Amino acid sequence: MTEKTNEVMFQNDMIRQLIANGWLLGKPEDYNRELALYPEDLLGFSEAVQQGLVKNDPSAPDSRKYARYIPSWA
Repeated sequence: MTEKTNEVMFQNDMIRQLIANGWLLGKPEDYNRELALYPEDLLGFSEAVQQGLVKNDPSAPDSRKYARYIPSWA
């Protein structure tokens, strides 16, 4: 096998292992290469982290307000 074939097989095996352990496979068209992330994942993470803060502090910022900035980053 060629080096490229081995790399593709390795990548596919890694992806299968990650998915088998709960990782979610994203769509390539949703990936922001400049930021090296999925903007929706960033918002989801922010909201998840802030849940505890918001419960304890009703004046804490809501990350959904910041969603409008994501398109300007893309």
